[in-house]
Amino acid sequence: MKSDTAVASRDFKYNQGGYLARVQKGETFTITIHDRPVARLVPVTSTLSAAQAVADIRALRQGHRAGGKLREWIKQGRR
Repeated sequence: MKSDTAVASRDFKYNQGGYLARVQKGETFTITIHDRPVARLVPVTSTLSAAQAVADIRALRQGHRAGGKLREWIKQGRR
């Protein structure tokens, strides 16, 4: 898999047509808010194994802990 290019959400918002055209050509992007990754933009044709998806999620979450509203939602789901 190619390495992702980080893109600020505001930049993506105003230039999404250009980014989508690049994704069609096979590029992948990580959308960030305040330099924190929040989403990945990948071509539909790319295949991602379950193991690779889990590894990617763990890599993104490394060093980040659930807190605030997310922690509250987690607790509600466990009731």
